[in-house]
Amino acid sequence: MINVLVADDSALMRRIDCDIINSLQDFCVTDIAFDETSLLKKLRENAFDLLVMNASLDSSGDGHFMDAMKALKLDTAFVVICYPLFEDKNLVSRAYGDAAGLIVRPFHMKPEERDDYRKELSKAVSNAAGKIKFTGTSMRQTEDEAPKKDEKDSNSANQRGQELFNLAFKPTVRAASEIAKRRKPVSNGPFQLVVLACSTGGPQALHKVIPLITKDIPVPFVIVQHMPYGFTKPLAERLSEKSHLMVKEAEDGEVLLKNTIYIAPGGRHLEIINDSHGALAAKVYDGAAENSLKPCADVTIRSVADCQVNNILCVVLTGMGMDGTTGIAELSSVKNTFVISQDEESSVVYGMPKAVKDTGLSNEVEPLGNIAQSIMKKLGVL
Repeated sequence: MINVLVADDSALMRRIDCDIINSLQDFCVTDIAFDETSLLKKLRENAFDLLVMNASLDSSGDGHFMDAMKALKLDTAFVVICYPLFEDKNLVSRAYGDAAGLIVRPFHMKPEERDDYRKELSKAVSNAAGKIKFTGTSMRQTEDEAPKKDEKDSNSANQRGQELFNLAFKPTVRAASEIAKRRKPVSNGPFQLVVLACSTGGPQALHKVIPLITKDIPVPFVIVQHMPYGFTKPLAERLSEKSHLMVKEAEDGEVLLKNTIYIAPGGRHLEIINDSHGALAAKVYDGAAENSLKPCADVTIRSVADCQVNNILCVVLTGMGMDGTTGIAELSSVKNTFVISQDEESSVVYGMPKAVKDTGLSNEVEPLGNIAQSIMKKLGVL
């Protein structure tokens, strides 16, 4: 019997994957993991023949997990799942070239999409059997995350998965909450800067939000999307082609202009500073990762505290974890801020916007389709 470890941040998708894999002859899911930390812990402590993982669990987004596997001298065969957006597919293809299989999963698993996904995953898992180095380990019963029939509520299941993930971040959430209590009065503008943070599902969200900003905006607009080196420039170019505003990858030392959207370069940090003339400028550098992230939204947002701006508009979209929350809490204790966060229903992963909301920092919670309009309204152009 081939024992399988399933790793995904969504409880619903873990159950769907377990159901599919357990239906295959000679395959059995013997354990699950819900984030990168728990995944590496499982792999260190137990032997598995096959790993089926969602690439979004790689917190760095650039194959960092593969480096960890090599460091642990693990040779477990694995199948990687990614989302259908161009950037996600190409990123995963490059970072996980040694995978026994790579399949694409729809963002929202509609009933009519489930059969196709079942076929693709079944094929990938079956094909991976040829690369398995059998462990000979005994079978164990799956945890209570094992497949259950008739899943009723995908949103509540997703929330449960995120809550499990957030257990590791409770001290940080508490610290951010304490800082948030010292928050200065909420700003109603006029704003001098927009900073947007997103992660898992972010490229898809950006493709929906940025083209809907149809008016000139009077301030610079900075985006931190978790991506490795080489992927943020094509993302910026594709967004710029579809958008009213110019979108570009931020360059070290350049002055940040109004009517322009700057994306933090993949694999590097972006800070916002004042240049020698007092203008807002970009500082791009290759520093140590923070919370395994580079670029890190906390780094970018925190840097604004030292800038000669008083009113900042922050936006937090879909993403796993809580990057951005601590930065916004620290910034709001010294500057006037207004925070727009994406709602749960429209988020691919309700982690980052949930953390901001639960910390008491969100001033406005909106579905993805309303975010652009909210931004324009707060900037006074609509």
